[in-house]
Amino acid sequence: MFDAFKNVLNADRTYMRDDYQMEGWMFINFIALVFYYRLYRLLADNSLLK
Repeated sequence: MFDAFKNVLNADRTYMRDDYQMEGWMFINFIALVFYYRLYRLLADNSLLK
């Protein structure tokens, strides 16, 4: 998960200024991670990963 967060999503740094922005940033990254792993599982189930 951390590898995908850091290397695929480029989400290893935040430049947020307040708590609301930080919560929004974390939520968006969570949604992106969910989609990433759904796509990854779909590709793995269909033997499309090399």
